[in-house]
Amino acid sequence: STLQWWLREDNGEPSRNEKKEIEKQSPVKILFYDLETSPSAAWVWGRWKQNVSQAQVEAESFILTYSAKWLGNPNVVSSRITEPENDKKIIEELHQLFNEADLVVAHNGNKFDNGIVNARSVFHGMQPYAPVKFVDTLQIAKKNFRFPSNSLDSLAQYLGLGQKVKHSGFDLWKRCMNMEDEAFAEMLEYNEMDVILLEQVYLKLRAWDAKAPNLNVYFNDDVSRCPCCGSHHLNL
Repeated sequence: STLQWWLREDNGEPSRNEKKEIEKQSPVKILFYDLETSPSAAWVWGRWKQNVSQAQVEAESFILTYSAKWLGNPNVVSSRITEPENDKKIIEELHQLFNEADLVVAHNGNKFDNGIVNARSVFHGMQPYAPVKFVDTLQIAKKNFRFPSNSLDSLAQYLGLGQKVKHSGFDLWKRCMNMEDEAFAEMLEYNEMDVILLEQVYLKLRAWDAKAPNLNVYFNDDVSRCPCCGSHHLNL
């Protein structure tokens, strides 16, 4: 690790401590978040390729837990439902976080997390949160690379960043829907690790994102900076 540190220094790349300091000083507020949702419940006649009509639906999906963190901040915030099927408090908290953020990052956020938040917001009769830019690490991975798998867990392991917390399987979701406190403790531990991995995967992939917003515009100075991360350590 010491040799790698010196190699990075020789190549003009900031050290790990310098990178942390850059993130602390950056005026750009980048939020990472992840949801865990309940399954929908429906009456079906089989277990393969079922077409489920609205009349067969017994209960729609809702949010069980969420976890979020700010770039460069070690603290993870998270919450769970406290009443059966009532995720309004979670949506209110997510709105507050989104309103503070300049950039919101989620894995498969474009097709899942962001849409779930919006759908549940309308369900609860809430107005939209402030306009914010979204980044989807799944889309960055799919567009620029050919990883063996593009799941968050697989990307983290492939890139040497760690892995997801193991859980007790689908039974965990059933126990959460039954409002068991021990189950929610396990779910939150799983959920929180997801956003920690998400931040690390984002930092590995973001330089390859051709659609990434130019972070230079958030700095009120004349310093030449990397448009991707805001660092002034540049190889010219």
